Order: sequence, then structure tokens, then C-alpha cells
Amino acid sequence: MASAADEQVVHLPAGATPQPCAALRPLWSAFCDAFAGTLHAGGAAAQPRSPPPPPPSRLPAVPRLLAFGDLHGDYDKTVAALRLSGLVDERLRWAAPAGTWAVQVGDILDRGGSEVRIFFLLERLEREAAAAGGRFVLLNGNHESMNMDSAARSGRFRYATAAGLAEFDSWRRNQRLCARLKGLCGEPAGACSPGDAAAAPPGTAESCVARAAALCAGCPLARRFLAERPHAVQVGSSVFVHGGLLEEHAAQGLEAVNAQGREWLTSPPGTPLPELLGSRRAVVWARHYSLPEEAACDCGELARALALTPGAERVVVGHTIQGERGINAACGGAAVRVDVGMSAGCGGHPPAALEIIDDGHGGVYRLTADAEGRTKRETVVPPSAPSAPATPTRAAG
Repeated sequence: MASAADEQVVHLPAGATPQPCAALRPLWSAFCDAFAGTLHAGGAAAQPRSPPPPPPSRLPAVPRLLAFGDLHGDYDKTVAALRLSGLVDERLRWAAPAGTWAVQVGDILDRGGSEVRIFFLLERLEREAAAAGGRFVLLNGNHESMNMDSAARSGRFRYATAAGLAEFDSWRRNQRLCARLKGLCGEPAGACSPGDAAAAPPGTAESCVARAAALCAGCPLARRFLAERPHAVQVGSSVFVHGGLLEEHAAQGLEAVNAQGREWLTSPPGTPLPELLGSRRAVVWARHYSLPEEAACDCGELARALALTPGAERVVVGHTIQGERGINAACGGAAVRVDVGMSAGCGGHPPAALEIIDDGHGGVYRLTADAEGRTKRETVVPPSAPSAPATPTRAAG
């Protein structure tokens, strides 16, 4: 039987914190953030943090450089591409040595049902790469800017699938759960914010509200995953963009291109897309070098753009599905096209990765998996000189 002392009710002063919360408070918010990340990622996730400084627009050459094309919400194909390239181990942890870097050229969003899960996976790998002395550079593509624009201006997401919309609904429910858990100890939602449904444009369908509340400028997922990502990066002699680096982009310089892109990404919701991101000659929309028929590629434009970009010898682009051809080159090897349409929403072609050895001196290769699941290596651009290890130098830009 309980004693009188056991039955006493302790009345806390107004505003006081319950004793368990007082003990938990130093860890509670971080625990809730980790719990939310695990739910979103379906496994290990990186802790949220203040956005790091934008990566340099120009980085030094490395002995081995990998690149991945458009992922479009297909988690299984994303994992398959990462594994066949040797970037990750069986537990999906970064496993590449310090001399191996990677670039993903954008278009994680749309056409598939695991967009949020891929965001969390690549964020974690980006952190693990840095801790291991490597780099994983993640670019924005046209579908990222289209979604941010639609989230603020129309509420219509033309290329989002039913599964993709359902994943954003799940993300919002999990965010609300974790925000309530934080609230039990008087903690603000912080990284568990589900976004503001009122931010969705008038007329937004109910199925699209969670997506709009997550992806408008300043909203939780846009702020965490897109706002600080570049639209172009040069690693050694290779320039990576989603669509194409045209003469007018090169004349401005990669730093200016990224600064303009970042200015829009961090502008108030509803700010019109700048020409850099919204026109057919935009860095994320241009198809001048990616049309599958090589004769249709504007190799003269490419030559002029490369001549205006110090040290550049090739451009690597996604955006245009190459289909059965897989990763291939045009314009005498100066344009390398890496969008193979691996997502189930884009044809479901076999996953692939691009490999550049010793800044191209050791050759450029297409990595795929054979029938037994072993990595197959095929030449895209032959070695240009006897292979000599690239010597890393200080990053510029």
C-alpha cells in the first residue's frame, strides 16, 4: 500500500521544468532530431546542423573521381550505383579512400517515391566522405529549382508521383511526432519543424501540401538540402553541371553562376526564377551537349565555354537520358553524358557511374554491373597520357 508520502502531489512553480526533463534536456533535442532522421532515412542519418559554407566552385584534381547522373527518387538504383562504384560498403557507409571523390549532378526530386530518403542518405555520405579526407559534391538540377518554384507559386508538382507525395506526407507526420516529443520538455521544434501548411499557395491540393511546406524557399527540406548546394563545380579539368555550361555561363565564371543560384535559393518564397535557372539556356536546362545524337551537339559552343574556363578540358552533364547507350562521350570526349535513366520513373535502365582516373590522363570509364553483380569497367575516353597520380593542390574559389 502506498504511503502518504508516496501519494503527495508536487506542484511545480509556473514555468518550471519537470525533473526528468531537467536531466534529459542537454540530450533530448538531439535525440529527437536523431530519431526523426532515422525515420526519414530508413536507417542511419546525419545530425542536422547549421548550413556549412558553400563548397568552393573549383577543386583540385584527385587520383579517382566518380560521378552519378539523375537519381529521380529511386533509392534502390541509387544504392546500386554507389555500391558498384565502391563508394560504400554493405552497410552503406562511405568506404572510399581519401584519393577518391565523387559528384552527383542533381535531379534527386520527382519521378520516384524515395526522394526524402535519398536526401538523407547522400547528406550522411557527404559528411562521412569529408571525415575520411574525401569529398562528395552534390549539385542542384532543374527538378530541384522547379519544385522550389512550384512550392511557392503554384502548388502544382507536375512530375511528382503518388508515392513521392505519400513520402512527403510521411515526412510531415514524423516531423510532427518529433516536434511533439521535443515539446514535452519545452524544447522548440527546431530541425523537427514540419513546415507551415499555410505557406502552400492558394488552391494547393491536399496531397501536395506537405511537399509545398517542405520545399519552398526557407522551408525545412529546401533549407537543409538545397539552399547551399552549387549548380556547377570544377574538379581538376572536369566541370560538372546538370544541364550544360554555355559560353555566357563560362564568361561569368563558376563562382558567379553559383552565387546567382544561391541568391535565388535563399530569396523569399515566390521570387521568380532567374534566367540562369529558368530559361532553355539555363545551366540546369541546356541540352546543347547531351542530345543522344552526337551530330546534334553544339561542340563549337562547348569549345568556347571550355576556353573561357581556366584549366577545363571537359564538361560532365546529366539531364538528358542516354538510355541503352549508357554513359558516353561526345565532341571528341569534351562532353561526357551521365544520365542513364536509371530511375524506374525514367525507364529503369541499369545503374552506372562515371570514373575519371588521374584527371583524365588515366582515362574516363563507365562502371556498370555484370550479370553476376560484379563491377564492369568500359572505356568512354581513352587515356590521354601515361597515367601519373594527380597531385592535390589547394582548392580555389
